Amino acid sequence: MNQVKDAVLSIWDNIKNGIGDRLGGVRDAVTNAMNAVYSAVMDKVNSSWSWGRDLMQNLINGITYMLGSLIKPMTAFTEFSCTIMQTAENMSRSVIMRDWFPRNCG
Repeated sequence: MNQVKDAVLSIWDNIKNGIGDRLGGVRDAVTNAMNAVYSAVMDKVNSSWSWGRDLMQNLINGITYMLGSLIKPMTAFTEFSCTIMQTAENMSRSVIMRDWFPRNCG
């Protein structure tokens, strides 16, 4: 009778250990999958900060470039128009004409 009891307990332990091993394998697989998903998501989140920073910096650079492209011709036009006005003022003999031209050029 003792041998039957030991045999049944041995079979039961084998079944219990087999189920535990299988559940442990499933647990490990789920844990590894969750860690992989977490890692992938965190990589994207961390890189999205640099995407946003790069996007804003490129926007600022583009606006600065366009403003520079607009300011250069306006500066050249202003300098040219001041030169024309100064030349016209120098050529003018009339006091009325001299008072009409702006004094802040050049």
